[in-house]
Amino acid sequence: MLDPVSLEIIWQRLISISDEMDNSTIRTSFSTIVGESHDFGCVLMDEVGNGLSQAKWSPPQFCTMLPRTARIILEKYKYQKINDGDVFITNDPWIGSTHLPDFNVISPVFYKKKVVAYVGTVAHVSDVGGHLGDLEASDMFMEGLRVMPNKFYEKGKINGIIEEFIASNCRVPDLVLGDLKAIVGTHKIAQKKIIELLSDYKLNNLKEVSNRIRNLSTEYLQKQISK
Repeated sequence: MLDPVSLEIIWQRLISISDEMDNSTIRTSFSTIVGESHDFGCVLMDEVGNGLSQAKWSPPQFCTMLPRTARIILEKYKYQKINDGDVFITNDPWIGSTHLPDFNVISPVFYKKKVVAYVGTVAHVSDVGGHLGDLEASDMFMEGLRVMPNKFYEKGKINGIIEEFIASNCRVPDLVLGDLKAIVGTHKIAQKKIIELLSDYKLNNLKEVSNRIRNLSTEYLQKQISK
């Protein structure tokens, strides 16, 4: 069992990894809505999709919904093999995205040939086609492109069908795909850092860390509510 000091250090390292994802997203983004308006969030999750940490600057609505979206995607793919280099994508508002322009990008982290965590980003892209001025839309179909959970990358190679599908259904494909591919790049940074953390502390997974973080967080929240 991890001692309290080691747990706190690991916890803070997870937060710093989330922050580094955030900073890298800003530096590599193609659009101003991501790079300047900061309309995105970064989250680390355990192997079953429970939240572990989030970037300090991430909007709370993204950080609370992304783990739920991840768990739904994992349920969909439970009978299919998840490979190192896979990246999942969706903007379906019925499973987590607040509206169609918010794309969820989720990548598994492999260590010793097993999934030990997931890294995820929700980002508001520049365009998803549809009716200009989505406030006037009378239903979701007028708002634009809807991408159900799919593999955006498989074994490190981009899914050309999904790439073409997104590009052909938005007005600024260079900005949209540029941001999405940049996010995949930031996930690689986080994956490397998580593997380094596990190696440093001789851990095979993050199960204990996840359970204790969530238990401590629950206890603290309950104490604050009871005051």
